[in-house]
Amino acid sequence: MEFRRVLFRSLAAFGQTQHMLGPQLVQVDGDVASVRTDVQALHYLMDDPESTFTLWATYLTNMRREGAVWKIARHELVRRGTRLQKG
Repeated sequence: MEFRRVLFRSLAAFGQTQHMLGPQLVQVDGDVASVRTDVQALHYLMDDPESTFTLWATYLTNMRREGAVWKIARHELVRRGTRLQKG
């Protein structure tokens, strides 16, 4: 639950967000899988709603199968670029 606490605390700076996910590349090898997802995230600043912060990144996710269920073993955000645009 530490992840959720950190996530909600960091999102408190933004009034609205929009996350657009690109095509996912999935590679399965038996009971493990790796997933790559490109993301562009647009954030409207809480204290300056006319300004936006854009993040371009890639999610790298490792998964494992436990019985009939796939579970996330590791989830990493790799930043590729950011831009702050003042309104």
